[in-house]
Amino acid sequence: MKKSLVFFILIILSMTAIVGCSSVSYKNVTSDQAKTLLEDSTYILLDVRTTEEYRDNHVPGSILIPVQELELRLDELDKDKKYLVLCRSGNRSVTASEILIEHGFGYVYNVMGGINQW
Repeated sequence: MKKSLVFFILIILSMTAIVGCSSVSYKNVTSDQAKTLLEDSTYILLDVRTTEEYRDNHVPGSILIPVQELELRLDELDKDKKYLVLCRSGNRSVTASEILIEHGFGYVYNVMGGINQW
């Protein structure tokens, strides 16, 4: 009986690990990689900094949705598009990337180092 229980638990844990590994996640890219990807017009640069930060300095062609507003404005974004997510240093973009993935966006790339490394 104990062997059967242990075997059953191992099967459940294995299945959980397999399902967990197959979940969609964002990918980290460097600013140089992001610049290369932007040469392909199917990528969108999503800036998640504040309006003030964006006004001071931004990458031309990027769209601004501050991370604090992102969940309320997801309907402005197409889930089938490819997003490069940018902030100042790379912290808020991780949060934004996680939000996008949680809401079914399949192509999300976090720009490590943010605009500081751009």
